[in-house]
Amino acid sequence: MKNTETIIDRNDLFDYLNSFLFSSNTEIEMAICDYIEEQEGELYWSDCWLATELANEFINKKELYDIEYL
Repeated sequence: MKNTETIIDRNDLFDYLNSFLFSSNTEIEMAICDYIEEQEGELYWSDCWLATELANEFINKKELYDIEYL
């Protein structure tokens, strides 16, 4: 049976994102899409929509801890 839901481990994702220096929100979203594709083996439009939400969450978390992300 094919998995129809993308499951993201946010801690693992945010650790992955912390290894990069980003210059825009779009770059964060693209990195998240790459991460999802690596984890799931494929990428859907809904995953890209999810990437926007996860990017915002990542940015908010960084701001909460006063860590520069851009």
